[in-house]
Amino acid sequence: MTWTTCLLLLLAVSAQVCLGATVSRVQDDSPPIPVSYSTRYFPQLRDHFNQADWGDSTFQQKYLLNDNYLNGSANPPIFFYSGNEGPIEQFYAASGFLLELAYQHNGLVIFAEHRFYGTSAPFGDDSYQWPQIGLLTVEQACADYVTLLTTFKRENPTFAGSPVITAGGSYGGMLSFYLRAKFPNVFTGALAASAPVRLASSEKAQRTFWPAATLDYLTYSPAAVQKIRTAFAQLDALAAKGDLAQISADFNLCQPMADKKDYIQFLYMVRNAFVTFTMFDYPYPADFGILLPAWPVHYSADLINAASSPINGLYQATALAYNGTDGDLECLDQYQLYVFCADPTGCGLGNEAKAWDFQACYEISLAFGSNNKTDMFPDLPWTDEMKEAYCLATWNTSGRHEWFKENFWGGDVWAATDVIFSNGLLDPWHEGGIMESDDASLPTVILELGAHHLDLRASNPADPKQVTLARLQEARLIGDMLDRYYSKW
Repeated sequence: MTWTTCLLLLLAVSAQVCLGATVSRVQDDSPPIPVSYSTRYFPQLRDHFNQADWGDSTFQQKYLLNDNYLNGSANPPIFFYSGNEGPIEQFYAASGFLLELAYQHNGLVIFAEHRFYGTSAPFGDDSYQWPQIGLLTVEQACADYVTLLTTFKRENPTFAGSPVITAGGSYGGMLSFYLRAKFPNVFTGALAASAPVRLASSEKAQRTFWPAATLDYLTYSPAAVQKIRTAFAQLDALAAKGDLAQISADFNLCQPMADKKDYIQFLYMVRNAFVTFTMFDYPYPADFGILLPAWPVHYSADLINAASSPINGLYQATALAYNGTDGDLECLDQYQLYVFCADPTGCGLGNEAKAWDFQACYEISLAFGSNNKTDMFPDLPWTDEMKEAYCLATWNTSGRHEWFKENFWGGDVWAATDVIFSNGLLDPWHEGGIMESDDASLPTVILELGAHHLDLRASNPADPKQVTLARLQEARLIGDMLDRYYSKW
């Protein structure tokens, strides 16, 4: 964004943050931020809305609490992470910005685990089947967070009047918006990072993921994009000739492919490698169970360009995604490394995969498939009709996506206040988020060199300057929310 654009936007009273503008730090010194936390459990209702089936039965919902930054003042701010689809510890490790905010404001940090993820399974291993899985809804998750937080404040008088800033990334960012929009009496403000809320109401937004991932590569290396396209075309030609054994050998598969079903699954696995690279295109190495290099889009494009053939380059990139820079996988298993589900960008593994698959079937609208026309990937369609058939066969439901759109507003967010929407242009989900706003109470922060909720991660010396400025802008906006809250006391 140019200085002229910033000036014009400011004159127009646009709420989009101009990252080139001069800002002052909330706190100039940068001492080490304590990251230790205590693990706690809250007896959470299994069902907040219907006592006929489950009565007052509860489960143990995990949450992490960090009180290292408190200074003894009454009613300090609470920084609340609305947990999403995974164990809460992984989000704590990837959201250091909240700790920095808590340090600056002498606040309390709470990271709450989402029901049906991590250890917060309402029925243990029996949670992931009907009728128990029916309690995995956004309404129930929001009610969990409201109940946990209000009970905590009631039982701890020091926090009885504390303002609460909720934050989250991706689906967690969606939840943070929903919490502030639905429960402004509980949540003072929200930072919704890389939150694709528009997917619920925009078919156009659902079609942007694969073209956006392609653009990430095209911007860095058009040659790599052409080689990726060529590699997929060559693979299709080999498969059409029945030469699956050659492909299996070229990609070091654990078991040779036997039929078209194996080949399609293989393509899903390969395509998903680029989901990893584009979503987590961070400027430093990052550990997601496998260690990704800094700027993995650039790194993988360089591998592809330097390879002996397009297919070999595609193999090297795929192996990087699943083995990292320090992994020890001896071969690639397309059925173990990628689980087919209702989300074409992947559901993960284990029970988390089952839970996210159900959510994608029941409520959450996500991406359509790739088409090899507007993107560089194989023609792997995923239409509403295909999704409905899959969900009926898998979960015996076609979902309630229309009700979800009405209940949680889709992209019509304008009745809310005090929500920051941040998006990185390297993130292939960004077109599903709120990219522009003329409402000063719903500011947008756009990170040109930011991937999926990079701004929520802890400050890092390798961060581009504009990412640092974005966090400072977010800190200022959150500080303003807190000032308005305390000024009413």
